[in-house]
Amino acid sequence: MLRPDHERPAEENAPHERTRDRLLREKEHLRAGVVYLKNNLAPLFRRRGRRRKRKTQIVLQLRQHHRLPALLKAAELARSTFYYQSKVLDGVI
Repeated sequence: MLRPDHERPAEENAPHERTRDRLLREKEHLRAGVVYLKNNLAPLFRRRGRRRKRKTQIVLQLRQHHRLPALLKAAELARSTFYYQSKVLDGVI
């Protein structure tokens, strides 16, 4: 006869708890990383012009691994601004 989940021995539930604990630790680590980056990058974003330039540099670096629309949305950067700043960085304009 099968036992309901709540009556199973602790050994059978243990792998699920370990996975959950591991995921919670990873979530905490990722959140800490995001806060760290935000605090360290904040001085770079003080002036509007520098902020757009820096955001464009970051998007250009990450563009090889991620889709451009997702990066632009995350950076809160307009597509036209991105392309303009890209040209400025290349020295075209």
